[in-house]
Amino acid sequence: MQKSIILNKFFLGLFLFLSLFSFSGCSIFPHQNDTKTNYFDIGFPKKNKANQLNTPIIIERVTTIGPYYEKMVFRTSTNHLEYDEFNRWISPPSKMLKRYFILALENKNIREIDTNSKVLKLNIEILRLEADLNQKLITLLIRITIHQDNIEYSEIIDIQESMPEVSANQFAEKLKIAIDNAINQIISAIKQVKANSKPILK
Repeated sequence: MQKSIILNKFFLGLFLFLSLFSFSGCSIFPHQNDTKTNYFDIGFPKKNKANQLNTPIIIERVTTIGPYYEKMVFRTSTNHLEYDEFNRWISPPSKMLKRYFILALENKNIREIDTNSKVLKLNIEILRLEADLNQKLITLLIRITIHQDNIEYSEIIDIQESMPEVSANQFAEKLKIAIDNAINQIISAIKQVKANSKPILK
């Protein structure tokens, strides 16, 4: 009788141990369905800078050339890119950046602008928007095209920001800084367009 009780306790203990191990295994080796997807945004510009130019500005289009959509892109080597399945932008970068550029550069009320000013149209192409894991930096590479009457100005803007901590959150924070720097360069380009009466291409 005593031997039977001992055996029953042994098998009960073994069953409980195996059950606990099997359940804990789900957290140690998570499946794709068990992993939460995180969504990131770049927030909003601190202020609208259109009043620095006294020119009506319209952000016409922001487009993407390359593999830069909702999933964050990380470069692991010169010729190898990785999509991050679980860290994504809240919307495609083209839409996310267009909203940011509108809030930063478009005039809130065009009627307040000098009526003699001519509307300036800005188009932006995203050529590169990625984080390099080896160099620990993010890259924002865009081509801007400015149209105003018979003037057309095109320029490549290349911004890199160091990313000491390799993470999706740092990617988003550093991208916002890169975009703000790009906006300053765009303002300088617009001032150059206004200063030139002849069409200029760069």
